Amino acid sequence: MLGISLLDLFKVGTAAAGVVPRTGANLLSQGLGTAVAPLLAERRLLIERNLDRATGGNLTPLRRRALTNAAFRSYGRYWEDLLRLPNMSIDELDANFDSRGLHHVDAAIESGIGPILALPHVG
Repeated sequence: MLGISLLDLFKVGTAAAGVVPRTGANLLSQGLGTAVAPLLAERRLLIERNLDRATGGNLTPLRRRALTNAAFRSYGRYWEDLLRLPNMSIDELDANFDSRGLHHVDAAIESGIGPILALPHVG
């Protein structure tokens, strides 16, 4: 892609995420998510199918489009958070995580059976 490697893109993104204030980065990342949405037709279809499945196909075309666009803004925010991680201190990380209910995971591990965790993901 234009002679730029994926690794170089990650390095640039990580460097930018380390210096751009969070408010500006949020606007930028959501704007980029919106900008790339029309370019990713297959991803749009995947999101739309998942929305139809999750809602029983009861969305109007306008509502489906709005939720699909919101998903792309969310993807932009996801990448912003991911690129910000290498620049965050342990204290910043700790302040942004909530571990309520973690004792349930610990108990499942200690039981020898282990927990099954459903976690957010992209894709």
